Amino acid sequence: TNTFSGGAFVFGRHHSMNAIGFFQRAENGGLGRDDGLKRAQTGGTIGGPILRDRLFFFAGVQITNTRIAPLETNNFVPTAEVRNGDFSRIMSPACRNRTTNLTLGFPFVNNRVDPALFDPISRKVMNLLPLPDPALDPDGCGRYVAAIPDDSDEQQYIGRIDYNATADHRLFGRGFYSKYAHAPLFDINTNPNLIFASGSGLGNDAVMRTFAGGWDWVVSSNLFSSMRFSLQSTSTARVQGPGLPTYAELGVNTWQYTTRPGQNFMRNGNAGWSANGLTGTFDVLTPSISQDFDWIKGSHSVSFGGSWTRPNSIGDGTFQSNGQFTFSGIFTSGTNNANGGLNMADWILGYASAFQQGGSQLNDQILNSVGMYVQDVWRVNNRLTLNTGVRWEPFLTAVDQNGYNAAFVRERFDQGLRSTTYPNAPAGLVFPGDAGFEYLAEGKNHRNQWNQWAPRFGLVWDPRGDTMQTVRVGIGHYFDAPKLWTYAHHVLNSPYGLTANAVRGSAASCHTAATRNGCP
Repeated sequence: TNTFSGGAFVFGRHHSMNAIGFFQRAENGGLGRDDGLKRAQTGGTIGGPILRDRLFFFAGVQITNTRIAPLETNNFVPTAEVRNGDFSRIMSPACRNRTTNLTLGFPFVNNRVDPALFDPISRKVMNLLPLPDPALDPDGCGRYVAAIPDDSDEQQYIGRIDYNATADHRLFGRGFYSKYAHAPLFDINTNPNLIFASGSGLGNDAVMRTFAGGWDWVVSSNLFSSMRFSLQSTSTARVQGPGLPTYAELGVNTWQYTTRPGQNFMRNGNAGWSANGLTGTFDVLTPSISQDFDWIKGSHSVSFGGSWTRPNSIGDGTFQSNGQFTFSGIFTSGTNNANGGLNMADWILGYASAFQQGGSQLNDQILNSVGMYVQDVWRVNNRLTLNTGVRWEPFLTAVDQNGYNAAFVRERFDQGLRSTTYPNAPAGLVFPGDAGFEYLAEGKNHRNQWNQWAPRFGLVWDPRGDTMQTVRVGIGHYFDAPKLWTYAHHVLNSPYGLTANAVRGSAASCHTAATRNGCP
């Protein structure tokens, strides 16, 4: 309008109005506090004329600050006794939920381990783990109650310009910016607590930028044209705090994939506490354009048009790239049965039952999505309206810019046919270079499907013609496409990558073996 207007708002929530959950009460083993929620949303809008009757603007902002101390999670960490080699208390019935004591197997006696046998890597990790609070761990079993804050800050800004070029032509442009920040909580200098690298302790830094524009044209009294175009960019990084070590940095003779700031992580084994949150970077750039027409002819309202969208998804999901150990307790059981041992004892001694490492999930996919449609809303009479239409929506398969292409063909699997490019691959799999599957060499994982038509039909019927009762019926055929992240798994498998698994040797013989061959 030709007048200036605007507004401001403040919205708040505070934890003093929230009740304490049953299991968070002190008498039930909790910390005796609520979630500590503090949420503040502030912002405002303003709009008005730049040129009277011709050019207008609108702007808005919203800032959201959230502070949450979430529900507690139980972790079990090495106690002071365990750090001195005494496992007798944590092997007791009270800690193992049994009626009799558990005992570490041969060569350990009286549930004691000589600290000189502790693995040096485990010692370094143990220095990053807290001691349990006796008030919350009265049995001395190593229970550590973690309440990891879930704090975040978000900023959103929007601006829009509208221009009435003539009575029949209107243009607009709109920009939107959003930034979400959730800081990582582990810090080697200020908070060197490994548990705070898990759950909501993992940082998240996300930015979205969007621009959209449009041109509306009144072609005639019964024909209207609407053109839209947009460009959206999103960038998200899952990050860990400064100083979080990897296994390689701790001294394990293994490869380290992550090198960028905030991307280091150490995927913990199952020794009693929560594992590190997994890092990664994810970016998507999506341009889009559409053209729509609305045409009114008698009792018919016909719409037709088309659209094109081209998302480009680039991602690096690091989840297994730095390696992961598993500690089952089988070595300290002194047998080939893990039930008699303790996974924490295996971990402290460095006796892993398995190790897994592989490549990162790498994704660089471009998808062209196009479609055209026509639709007719026909008001047959004052009691019946029909809605009919069809959309042509071909499936144009995504193109992998990295060339990690493969496909599974069920017919070849049933016939036992193997790839000529990689003859050792399982039956049914085909790769670039295999005759008849040229699309793989073009960076595609599927053939294009051009003949995809999606009809729709609906009706609205007023049985009595008094608008007091209506019957509505609708049916349609629709298509979907795989999410682009699906193809990021190809690089984890042969021939493009490898996920390696190393498993234990004979647990019963490792303590007395003349060599370490087959042992951790």
